Amino acid sequence: MHIQANEIAKTQDIKLYVEIHINAGGGSGPEVLVFGKSEVANQYASKVSNELSSTLNLPNRGVKTRNLIVLNKTVMPAILVECLFADSDDADKYDPEVIARAIVNGLVSADNSSDGEWKAGWNKNDVGWWYSPDPINKYYYTFKNDWKEIDGEWYIFDDNGYALQDVWYFDESDKAWYTIIREI
Repeated sequence: MHIQANEIAKTQDIKLYVEIHINAGGGSGPEVLVFGKSEVANQYASKVSNELSSTLNLPNRGVKTRNLIVLNKTVMPAILVECLFADSDDADKYDPEVIARAIVNGLVSADNSSDGEWKAGWNKNDVGWWYSPDPINKYYYTFKNDWKEIDGEWYIFDDNGYALQDVWYFDESDKAWYTIIREI
């Protein structure tokens, strides 16, 4: 399906690709998967996950970064919504109308939230600092981008794109610990 979505996105102004699944594996609660490159996808994912959890009265498994074809092979921001677990007590709460309404409410609330304008370079919100080399497409660095030299200083980012500050960090690639203490 994502191939068809990509073809449509090449000629349309598609803001977000949403794929909806029912999970399995014995867990409980909704989670929304993203690839991690797009703040747009992360913003929608968070709102949808919160809304599903609240509406269904299930634990919120939150937003998770995954390297899945449906997420990483799209030309537009994409989220994969895992609504609940079919093989657990979650199944008792399965109601397609309620789930659809919760997803729509999450998407609409994300549309109406204003996190301010993005700018090229450093940006800040209530969580922390992130760096955007491409604010038009709302791209930002994450830990998958490895260390980045910005204005002569080296930075490493978490999986949500926030610069690590005032922490110890173990770098698997060179098996070394780094202390990261700085004001941005």
